Amino acid sequence: MAKARLVVIEQLALLELEQGRSWYESKLAGLGFEFVTEVDATIARIRESPEMYACHKKEFRQALVRRFPFAIYYEFQSGTVTIYSIFNCSQDPAKLDERLP
Repeated sequence: MAKARLVVIEQLALLELEQGRSWYESKLAGLGFEFVTEVDATIARIRESPEMYACHKKEFRQALVRRFPFAIYYEFQSGTVTIYSIFNCSQDPAKLDERLP
């Protein structure tokens, strides 16, 4: 399996990460940090083995975040992982179509 040389996180995905962090932090001090830590760990696993995760929609792959109801949607091409969404799975799944190019 190939290892990603570069990880690019799109602006919308960063916004989703911040919204998730803020929401969890508002529920319990420190939980926002734990959320970000789990997302970071998932991104590290993606970077290490980007082809490990199944294609979900067309060429986009899906990696589930441990402990939190979020999934990371990304593409892997030419050694680069591009993350398009850090999607809150409790939302309407149709919203995901708006986030993927």
